[in-house]
Amino acid sequence: MYASFMWRGSELDFQQIKARFYADFQYVCDEIFPDHQLEIGGIDEDIYSTLASDYSDLNWDHELCTTYNQDGAFDLTFKLLIDGSLQAACLGRFIPEDETIELRMLESFCDSTSPFYKRVCNVTFMGAYLITQAAGAQVIRLHDVDPNEPKLVAHYEKFGFSWLPNEDGAIILSMSVSVQALEDRVNTVMRLESQT
Repeated sequence: MYASFMWRGSELDFQQIKARFYADFQYVCDEIFPDHQLEIGGIDEDIYSTLASDYSDLNWDHELCTTYNQDGAFDLTFKLLIDGSLQAACLGRFIPEDETIELRMLESFCDSTSPFYKRVCNVTFMGAYLITQAAGAQVIRLHDVDPNEPKLVAHYEKFGFSWLPNEDGAIILSMSVSVQALEDRVNTVMRLESQT
């Protein structure tokens, strides 16, 4: 059973919040990228088949079978309506006791001809910000960040993410940012994107 949350004064379960989130995020993307015909949605059977195949570099099959079956799990995909091609996929979950949105998997399938090439993180963080507002989260955490990818780590740091120490003081492979800190950066990105 899903916990109930308040969304704009109405009590909803997390599945209802996800449906509203998709609609709101679609509206935001339509406003920011009016010429790109981006479709926001979840992971359906066709996308699951794609993600579980050799098309992907990540182990989506495992993560979808574990994380996705938990309360508060959400999925997010971006497809170009022009040709129906999958541009990116994200899997996350809301952890109510920590007031945290955890992005567990994020993968871009864009090539250099895509209008979203090098924009997938920006768009995903806009979506993460919107879902934090829906669920009442205070922190966004990136799970299992590879420290051997300095360009990617530097990109995350531009959004305010920083390494998260564990109880022993050692650095774990997660980065986090407060929703308030991300809000400023997301607003800046949205303003810049709308001008391009």
